[in-house]
Amino acid sequence: MAGEALEQPGGVEQGHGLPSEGEFRWPVLEAVRSLGGSATNEQIAKRVASALGLSEADLKILHEHSKKPVFRTNLDFAKTRLCEHGLLHNPKQAVWEITEGGRCLRDPDAFAEKMKAARPRSSTDGTRTWIMTTGRDGQAWPAFREHGMAALPWRVGDLRNFRRRRDLDEAVSQATGKGKHTALMLWKFGPRGVMKPGDEIIASSPWTKSLRAALEIRLG
Repeated sequence: MAGEALEQPGGVEQGHGLPSEGEFRWPVLEAVRSLGGSATNEQIAKRVASALGLSEADLKILHEHSKKPVFRTNLDFAKTRLCEHGLLHNPKQAVWEITEGGRCLRDPDAFAEKMKAARPRSSTDGTRTWIMTTGRDGQAWPAFREHGMAALPWRVGDLRNFRRRRDLDEAVSQATGKGKHTALMLWKFGPRGVMKPGDEIIASSPWTKSLRAALEIRLG
C-alpha cells in the first residue's frame, strides 16, 4: 500500500540549488490567482516553473534518496502549506482553489509576514516532517484518513522485538526480499527510530494531504 517515507527536517529538502519550498509558496498562490482562482496541478506547475525561471533540466533534478523530482516535491509541499494557512483549498483531486483570505493577500511582503506569523512550529524545536507516498494512485489514502494512521506494507513482525538495525535488515531480506533501504524506513517508523509523536507526515499521492502526527504509526 504505502511507499517510502523520506525525512525532511525543518521542511522540504533544498537540493541542487533549486528554490526552497518556502520560495514556492508565493508563486503558487499567484499562479492560482492568475488562472482565475482555480487551477489544476499541471497548470500551477507550468506557471510556477516560469515564475521561478526554472529550465527543463531544473525540473528533472531528483532527490538523492527518493529519486523524485525536487520541483514536484517542493510544489506539493507549498500547496499543502498554503492550505494549512487558509489561503488555498483542495476541493477535489488535482484541483486547487484560492480562498477569500488568499485573494486578499496581494503584496508579497504582507504574504511573507503572514507565513512567518502563522508558522505553527519553529524548525528548531525538534519537529520533523516526513514525505510518504500512499501507494499506486493513492489507494492507501482512504484507509489512512479513516483510521488516523500512516502505514508501511511490509510484514516482518513486531518492530519492538528488533533491538539492532542489522537484525531488522536480515528479517526484511528474508520476509520480503527487499534491501537495506526498506529496512531503514521500517526502523525509522519503529519504536527505536527517529520518528516521534508530534512529527508531521505529508502524504504526497494522489494529492498532497497533511496528517498531524501524534498519530499512531503502525506497520500496515
